[in-house]
Formats: sequence, C-alpha cells, structure tokens
Amino acid sequence: MSARVPKLIDVIVCDEVRQENTGKLLVIGMYLDNVGVPRTPFMLPVLSFLCKWRVEAGVSLAGTFKVVGPSNQTVRKLDFPAATAPAGAGGLLLTTIRLQPFPIEEAGQYRLMFKPEGGRARAIARFDVHTGQVSKETTGE
Repeated sequence: MSARVPKLIDVIVCDEVRQENTGKLLVIGMYLDNVGVPRTPFMLPVLSFLCKWRVEAGVSLAGTFKVVGPSNQTVRKLDFPAATAPAGAGGLLLTTIRLQPFPIEEAGQYRLMFKPEGGRARAIARFDVHTGQVSKETTGE
C-alpha cells in the first residue's frame, strides 16, 4: 500500500447526512463550531461528520476515526475500510462518519481524529459542546 495520505479539504459536523436517489447529499442539522445540549451527561441520538478529501490516483483512504473529549478520553472510535475516489469525481472522495448514539459526558472542546493506516493520528475537526438553551429538534426531547 502507498504511504501517501489523501488531503483533507473540509469537515462538516452535523446530525445526519443522507443521500437522495438523485445522488445529492442532504446535510441535516449542521453545526458551526458549537453543539448545544441541555445538560451533561447527555446522549445525542446521532452525530455525523461529512469529510471531503482529495485523493491521488492509486491512493486509498483507510484508517481509524475517533472522537476525543475535553479530558482527552476516547468517546467513540470507528475503523474505516479502504475507499478510493469514484471514477469521474476528479480525485474527490466524500466520507460520512456516523456515530449513533453519541455520548457527551462533559462540556468543552471535542476533536475528530484520523489515523491513516501506517500513519500518525491528527485532529481533522474540532467542535465545542456547551450546555444551555437548546431546541427540541436538537435533543429529540
């Protein structure tokens, strides 16, 4: 396997990513930098990450994603099988990481980490969790 690693372009933190039968993606409940919860601990029904990568020909994306909480504890971990950019995508690859449920034990900064096979782990996204006024749509309550 090649030691080259795909280049991350962007990450969207959201509740859900769905694909329509037309091939379009629906991003539902997009968070900017903050995720609000009514209290801690709290269980989000689902938390998703839509990642956009630039992948060179012959290079695949494989490794481990994990979310690390404010106290540096692993909240959730997901091994990701090898994926390559589809033909005609111009070297772009979209991956969706869906964590269901997603436990939040404390407020503070969370990091989405990615460790490619044979590589080093690095933070690819950050988001802050805060407590306070939150809509029913966010919490499912």
